Order: sequence, then structure tokens, then C-alpha cells
Amino acid sequence: MNAGVETPPKTLRLDVVLHQENGLWVARCVQLDILTSGPDRKQVWSDIQELCKAQVLYAAKHDPDLAFLFRPPSSELMKLMATARDEGRVILQVDPAEVILLQKLAA
Repeated sequence: MNAGVETPPKTLRLDVVLHQENGLWVARCVQLDILTSGPDRKQVWSDIQELCKAQVLYAAKHDPDLAFLFRPPSSELMKLMATARDEGRVILQVDPAEVILLQKLAA
């Protein structure tokens, strides 16, 4: 890198699928293959956003290119995506020093 030249932050768009399973709400981030669950839909939606931020922040600190952050979705998750409610996207701006939730796009 050139001294004095700042690298612009990366912007990530992460898909979240929200569905009910065994009486609980389950939110899954497709690209990161992480999930959370609980009885309250709004809390689960909030939790998945925080988990996405934490995962991306950890990856940015240890792997600035984010080469190992993403995981391909399983066939089970692909089937779920076709039938479950698409809650929206979590959009993150990534800087190796911090991760900022820019906005959520709810369906």
C-alpha cells in the first residue's frame, strides 16, 4: 500500500432468512452460515444483526481481505430460502478497525 492513501471501507450485503422451527423464530445469515433463535421475532432479528457485525469484525481484524469469511450455503439452506420468509438484508460497512451497521432492508 502507498503511505498516506486510505483504503475505502468495503460494503457487504448479507441475506437473512427468518422462519419458525419447533415454536421458535430462527434467523440465518446465508453468506456467513450463522444463525440465532428465540421465542421473540424482533429479538431474533436484532440478534442476527449483532452476530453478523461481530463475525465480520472478527474476520476484518484477522483477515482484512475477508477471504475466509463467507461459506457456501448448504442444499438444506437453499431449500429453506425458497420457502421461508426473507426478512431482508443486513448491510455492513467494513473497516478493519470497526464494523458499522449501515441499514437494514426489511421485506
